[in-house]
Amino acid sequence: DTSEKNTPHVDSNAPGVGRINAMLRQQTLDRAGAAVGSRAATTLSALDAIGGHLARVPGRKNLVWVSGSFPFTVGLEDVEDGLDRNATSFAHEVERVTRHLTDANVAVYPVDARGLMALDLAFDGGPHNQPTFGTPSQADFATMAVLADRTGGRSFYNTNDITAAIRSAFDDTKVTYILGYYPGNSQWDGKFRQIKVKVNRAGIHVRARRGYFAREVAGHSGTDLAGALLSSAVSPLEAAAIGLTAEVSPGETAEARTLKLHLTIDARDLLFAQNGDRWKGDLEIVMAEEDSTGRVKFRSEQRYAPEYTQAHYAKVCEQGIRETREVQISPGTISLQIYALDVSAGAIGSVRIPVAQYFPPGN
Repeated sequence: DTSEKNTPHVDSNAPGVGRINAMLRQQTLDRAGAAVGSRAATTLSALDAIGGHLARVPGRKNLVWVSGSFPFTVGLEDVEDGLDRNATSFAHEVERVTRHLTDANVAVYPVDARGLMALDLAFDGGPHNQPTFGTPSQADFATMAVLADRTGGRSFYNTNDITAAIRSAFDDTKVTYILGYYPGNSQWDGKFRQIKVKVNRAGIHVRARRGYFAREVAGHSGTDLAGALLSSAVSPLEAAAIGLTAEVSPGETAEARTLKLHLTIDARDLLFAQNGDRWKGDLEIVMAEEDSTGRVKFRSEQRYAPEYTQAHYAKVCEQGIRETREVQISPGTISLQIYALDVSAGAIGSVRIPVAQYFPPGN
């Protein structure tokens, strides 16, 4: 048998081979990192859209999130939980999304669909390629716990009884209370502050958010606002953090391709700053058009700084902020999207108007 003699031998320890292997490993890691980053952004955007859509539904909402993997981790820079400092971290994005979820009173219940996890079998890659055993990665578990703790939910992992986990999340809705909390510490230093809710009764377990980040409410950056609008535009769910209604009527003639809009914005959903007898807000109304290919084009925006006296503010909260405008619709548009954006809070309300009934094909 001469096959072994004729087979060229490659020394894996040779410098050139080592560099090639290192390059291939780095390329694999880069591709995997890009895929994880894309999944993380999509997942967080979906959670944010769900929170915005449920914001005006009264009471506590329990969101059960079943997944075979959780595509992001949270670092230790602002969390007290024991996570790997070197892990890829989406802490800032997770904090923003969980803040929106808690504002909407949505509690997240992550459920790991992988079930009971055994030790991982691997090989050390040495000369004899010895088998090794490792424990399952704790990053996913810690991320689940952080999401649940920050929103008042509960995480389920390393269990084969997934049905019981989901049932437990539903059982938590049987008795709920909404409590208000006003912090006495006015030092907005960005640190995490714990909140503990206790009851004077034996055998009762309270499930509530564990705390908050002491960051002062301030206007969002232009990048944050643009990203929020883009996420809302591509989401199949309409944003409902701000109450927005639109009464629509066609223009004078179909040839003009105009629509008359009577908008009403619920002022109670906006963040107004009080200064003596005056109440001041920061509101932006944005219009966008969607064509048959799903492409969305933002076409106009108008920013307001409404300011009311105490009496006028009470009236506006009762009746809403009203505006009438006439909009010209571009050819090829299938829907007009309207967004009301609270610049200070970053909250969005949206409504989508199909325009085919006003402009039949060919007009």
